[in-house]
Amino acid sequence: MAADPRHPPMVMTRGRHGHTARPYGGPRKVWHPTSEDDFCERCGLPIRWAWTEANKKMPVDPDEADRDDAAANLAVWRNHLRRLCVRVITAERPLLGFEHRGIPHFATCPPLVAERDAKRAVRESRRAAAAATPDVTEPEQLRAARRGEDLPS
Repeated sequence: MAADPRHPPMVMTRGRHGHTARPYGGPRKVWHPTSEDDFCERCGLPIRWAWTEANKKMPVDPDEADRDDAAANLAVWRNHLRRLCVRVITAERPLLGFEHRGIPHFATCPPLVAERDAKRAVRESRRAAAAATPDVTEPEQLRAARRGEDLPS
């Protein structure tokens, strides 16, 4: 295929704010998944992308949970555009008839769960260490503690 002299090849440049130049000035390309089905980058398990009420994407486990499962705190449904939507189930807004329960993938992703458990263990050990240190608030006790003497009782 020969190059057309009337249309030189487009050279991709960076604009002032780091955006890639567009040849015709059209809208910037926004990434949308081609499908709702995807795989978690951390654990490799299948996930589905759903849209929250704040119009943000959230990964949800693809399996439907039981209607009485307390760990499944999301109401999942499809809107009139066939878009998968989620919201949090509350006492004021219980599960409706057309919705099913779902679990956010944040709660079931093994690497995230292990990371959360490790942070919780560190936090609890710091609390235990803080509780074990004596409460020194009196000026005499502060001076004695600085000198390394036994605290007066």
